[in-house]
This record gives sequence, structure tokens and C-alpha cells, in this order.
Amino acid sequence: MKLNTGPRDDLVNISLLAQGRESDLRDYITARRTVAPETGCWEWNYRCDRDGYGQCNIWDRVQHKQVGLRAHRLSYTVFIGPIPEGLVIDHKCRNHCCVNPEHLKPMTDAENILIGVGIAAINKGKTFCEHGHEFTKCNTILRTGPNNTVWRACRICAKKTQKLSKRSKREYLGRVPYGQATHCIHGHAFTEENTYLRVENGYQKRQCKECKRDACLKASRKRRERTRQCPNPQTSPLRRAE
Repeated sequence: MKLNTGPRDDLVNISLLAQGRESDLRDYITARRTVAPETGCWEWNYRCDRDGYGQCNIWDRVQHKQVGLRAHRLSYTVFIGPIPEGLVIDHKCRNHCCVNPEHLKPMTDAENILIGVGIAAINKGKTFCEHGHEFTKCNTILRTGPNNTVWRACRICAKKTQKLSKRSKREYLGRVPYGQATHCIHGHAFTEENTYLRVENGYQKRQCKECKRDACLKASRKRRERTRQCPNPQTSPLRRAE
């Protein structure tokens, strides 16, 4: 059996090519298939592509040239009817070289992937993550990747990974862990007079009062400089709206 990569035929109007010569194409298919007695598959004994799908050529009477098609799509068209728009043909027997119309079923590309044996189908059947956490509604995160692909992630594992990554980064940089530092990043001591607690995302965090005071003074100086550069009160950025 000769292997060939073959062109894609999902954009070819097979119904138009087969119109008026369905009986000849049926004879063309039956002459090039072998019936497997155990499974009932019509195995294509002509050439196949690298994925195992049967390939065939038929003459396009409009463009006057040979058009390469996949044999199972042609078989479905001439024995059953036109393939619905936007659907692909799935092999219920899981035999790619089968052209038996009874083993073929139209479905969406997403359905075809999820009922297969690929990685997407395997991941869809998983109910627990690799660390044993169940994929419940509350513990599942939907993430989007390239080409709008969506996959599930464990919320518990994501939180643990986030904490570990922050901790490892601080250890790598030689910084003191959160809550154990005695001075801020500018060298001011965390005393009772120089420390106040603020709530962020439900957590209490310490902040240096001196650093906060310096930031306020710096912002005030910038506002005064902008006012000097724009002395007209009508065009001043600090002018209040009437």
C-alpha cells in the first residue's frame, strides 16, 4: 500500500464533483476496497496518506483537472449524501482506512477530537489532577492559550505553585521572608511609631510611614512644578471643574 501525504479536501465541494456520476463512483470505491470479515470494515487498498486515510483522485469537469480527495469522505457523499457544512466525518470503527459508509458519522471537529484517543480526549476524562485534587466546580480554573485553546487547571495546585515561586525567588535574591523583616527596603526600621498596617486583598501588610511620607512629598513637588509650568488658571491641570 503506497503512502502519500495528499492534499486536504475539507474545502472541496465533493457533492458538486460527484453530481451525476454517483453510480460510477460507487463502483470506483467498491473496486478498491477489501472487506474485513471480523469488523466489516471496507479497507482501502489503494494509496493512503501518512495518517492512514485512503486517498483517491477524481476528475473535475469544471476546472478540467484531477482533484485529490480522502476516500472516506467521498464514500459518505456517494452512498449516503452530502456532508453537512462545518462537520467532519468520524470513523466509528476507529479504522482510518475504512470507507464503509455504515462506519462513518458526521460531527463537529471538537466532538471528533474529544471522542478519540488523543491527549485532549485523555485529559477530558480526568477527574483528579496529578496531585490527587478533584476537579470540582470550585477547584477548577479554565485557562486560555494560543489559538483560543482552553484547558483545566487545579486551583489548589495553582495557589501552592504561586506561593512556592515567590518564596523561592526571595530566597534566591537573599531577601528576608515576609513578616520577618526588621527594616523596609530603604533601611527604615519597622518600629511601632514608623509602622502602620494596611489591608490588601484580605491580608494585612506592613508599610513604612517614612517611605509613605517621602512619596507624598515627592508627588506634591511634581504637582507644584506642573502648576509653575502652566500659570494660566484656565488651562491649569489642577483647576477644579466648575
